[in-house]
Amino acid sequence: MKTPPTIGVIGGSIWGNRGAESMLVTTIGMVRRKHPDAKFVVFSYLPKKDRTLITDKSIQVVSAKPASLVLRIFPFTVLLWFFNLFGIRLPDSLLTNVTRALRRCDLLLDISGVSFVDGREIFIAFNILTILPAMMLKIPVVKLAQALGPFKNPFNRAAARVYLPRCQHIFSRGDHTSQNLDSIGIKNYSRTADIAFLYQPEFSLSVENEEQTSTLLVELEQVKKTGGRLIAISPSSLVYEKSSKKGDDYPGRLLNLARELSTPETHFLFLANSTREGSNKTRNNDLLVVERLMHRALISLSPDDFGKTHWANWDINTAGLRQMIARCDLLVTSRFHGMVSALSLGVPTLVIGWSHKYAETMADFEMERFASDFGDQKVSLVDLAQELLGNDQLIRKQLHEKLSHVQELSQTQFDYLETLIH
Repeated sequence: MKTPPTIGVIGGSIWGNRGAESMLVTTIGMVRRKHPDAKFVVFSYLPKKDRTLITDKSIQVVSAKPASLVLRIFPFTVLLWFFNLFGIRLPDSLLTNVTRALRRCDLLLDISGVSFVDGREIFIAFNILTILPAMMLKIPVVKLAQALGPFKNPFNRAAARVYLPRCQHIFSRGDHTSQNLDSIGIKNYSRTADIAFLYQPEFSLSVENEEQTSTLLVELEQVKKTGGRLIAISPSSLVYEKSSKKGDDYPGRLLNLARELSTPETHFLFLANSTREGSNKTRNNDLLVVERLMHRALISLSPDDFGKTHWANWDINTAGLRQMIARCDLLVTSRFHGMVSALSLGVPTLVIGWSHKYAETMADFEMERFASDFGDQKVSLVDLAQELLGNDQLIRKQLHEKLSHVQELSQTQFDYLETLIH
């Protein structure tokens, strides 16, 4: 009898960054369409929480926290590699559970949203350790859709030149990333689109705060039934941090945009695309920014205007987030996968981002001019938002027309995986 394949997935989690969740669950869901008996090992950077959320028995969750990569995976992988040179197979009892899990994998899929990027040199060691142990064990590594580069920093450039060619294949998430890879002579890549463009609600692996989400959805539906306009604002803790370092008032800019777009029939939904409810850690936790926005809105908005705001300040998975975004007339976001969700649903989208990754994906929909850098104060967010709202039907038609091609691009990743999964 044929043994079911064991697929490792690294670079994502369920809790925390819901963009990573959407990529993770979509990857598993798409592979299962052809291989329903496949087993999965999720190398999570939030393993404790993910184990409570994932109840599927065919999915094992192990730790890929930096400390685990350094102390529990890499040294034992070196040990395995050394003994493999002499044809000696070390018994599982001598290995850590996470190294045992890696050794069982037939394939490792890296779903990091970004990797080997200039300006993020602090993460390069993590980018390397994410893929090197599997390479040492001769497990094929495929980097699914992600942004890479630029590679002008000598350290980043050298690391990328050493490790990227050793991947079985790399999927570039856009033209800009493709140009970056070309600039350092990387050949083992294909142009694709983000994994989450293939997301389906049935792929979801978690159940989180459904009662609260349902209650808010009823509120939003009532707004629409009474002829109201609904604008969603989805901030980013990362952009908040970057803006603060530059002395920019990012929350103030978002609230000012809301004031400028306010009309008697306009309601605003503030939601987080990265959630770590109950945690004070800022990384991948937009709830903290939403709370700051709520506090400032209470002070700066009139009671009537504040009464037209809605706040999703709890853990919400991709399924819940997309239900909310689908009801909106406009999404203003600093989160990449908030953007992906809106584009997938045909919702006009305005982006305040920090990397080429936004514009290259918006370009697939001929929407790149609606993606601005958070530090560009010359861009009139109000003018762009009003243009999107004023051309609602035309924009929605354009998004729907472009979506099928983007989804076909994304599908090429899973067609390729079929050549590797036996």
